[in-house]
Amino acid sequence: MKKNNIEDEIDAIRLKLYEETKDLTREERTRRSNERGQKLAAQYGFTIGTPTSRANAAVAEKTNH
Repeated sequence: MKKNNIEDEIDAIRLKLYEETKDLTREERTRRSNERGQKLAAQYGFTIGTPTSRANAAVAEKTNH
């Protein structure tokens, strides 16, 4: 079975990410992941947090209105 172009692209992205992170410590990898998550959250307008923190934010928002 021949792989299609999408699978090739996904494999290339995975390899690139692996090469970028293979020598990072656990703390560095966590920091990098958190920074990327915050950047994406800001770019696409969503929030990141635990269910409890999101619930608390929703209550606070209702209280302010």
